Amino acid sequence: MDKITIIKRDGTEEAFEKDKIQRVLIVAGLPSDQAYLLAEDVDTWIKSNGQPKVSSLILRDKILELLQDRSPEVANLYQWYEGTKDQK
Repeated sequence: MDKITIIKRDGTEEAFEKDKIQRVLIVAGLPSDQAYLLAEDVDTWIKSNGQPKVSSLILRDKILELLQDRSPEVANLYQWYEGTKDQK
């Protein structure tokens, strides 16, 4: 499965971008090498999921789950950042 579409909270859709995950993780405080590896894991997971479309909330939960195992401190910052988007 080549293209995965992310369904955002407002119902709009955008193409899944592994690099976007990596950038957000770096901003949250994860070192770039670890952000790259986690983004790779997310990419593998989303492609193995077998679904052409994935909710941004499901994607966020998966990222948070993987992040909790690797860096609980960064996971907290990521969760806070994502929570600020929920309030908009």
